[in-house]
Amino acid sequence: PIKLCSADMFRGSCLLSICVLGSLTDALDCWTFETFYKSDAGMITFPEDAPQCSGGPSTGIAPCVHTCHEATNLCYSVHEESGYNADGVKGGGSANYGMQVGGCWDSDANCTGDGGRSCCSEALCNSSSKATWAVFVAAILTLKTIS
Repeated sequence: PIKLCSADMFRGSCLLSICVLGSLTDALDCWTFETFYKSDAGMITFPEDAPQCSGGPSTGIAPCVHTCHEATNLCYSVHEESGYNADGVKGGGSANYGMQVGGCWDSDANCTGDGGRSCCSEALCNSSSKATWAVFVAAILTLKTIS
């Protein structure tokens, strides 16, 4: 006979709840954008009407809303103040251009940390270069519950 203590049962039910809730969510909408700028005038400005992208994610300064693949549960953004040239080459030329890029996080790699990247899990949450703590806190709570 298998004997489970209440802590093991609680961990199992929490894990099951997380899996069930994850499977009920719709595809995530994220802002998509990319720009290399020399002054504030070249930085991304997010429109209030949140226009949908046509033909895929935006690869330019005009941000639009892209519906991610169903397996994607994170939006990301990266903002670096300098270090790029006008063609978007890191360390190239005078390297006095900044860079902003964002979209759906489709990678299996950990989203946060690398290159000033910040990640979030709510619709249109990547309109800021500031890190979103909600994903970090949720991950810590999940790990504490499972372990």
